[in-house]
Amino acid sequence: MAKTVIVYYSYTGNTARIVRYLQEMMDWDVVELRPARQARLTGFLKYFIGGFLSLNNILPKLENVDVDWVKYDTIIMAGPVWAGRLAPAIRSFIKAVPFSNKDVGFLYTHEGGDKKVNAQIRNMIGSKNNLKGVFSCLNVVEDYENIKEEALAWARTL
Repeated sequence: MAKTVIVYYSYTGNTARIVRYLQEMMDWDVVELRPARQARLTGFLKYFIGGFLSLNNILPKLENVDVDWVKYDTIIMAGPVWAGRLAPAIRSFIKAVPFSNKDVGFLYTHEGGDKKVNAQIRNMIGSKNNLKGVFSCLNVVEDYENIKEEALAWARTL
């Protein structure tokens, strides 16, 4: 039987909200990525610092990636887009955990400015994995009910 895990990072809780719904509906394992050090910023400063980290390719060390990834056939990654790029914790995960011959799904949350994200995902996943699908969650706070149902329909295709 194929085994699936959702690996996610959520700073504001938007991605976590979608992931928890998918976990409940699909009964998948879940791993929340936790940077070793992370300041909890609010307001403009959170966008400024997050954008700076993303644009400058600063990748945090993660606390909890010591998981038996071999037991999973499908890895779904989920995280926010900051300044047009995937959040640093997601990029750290992809760099820190080399995996191959996996089916991969990618779900990302954003408030706009995601034009280059699909290309970033394809480049990071590499040719050693099978990218099964990408799902964009625009404005989760404003449209959660619709987005969660669309995300579930997408997840069932993986």
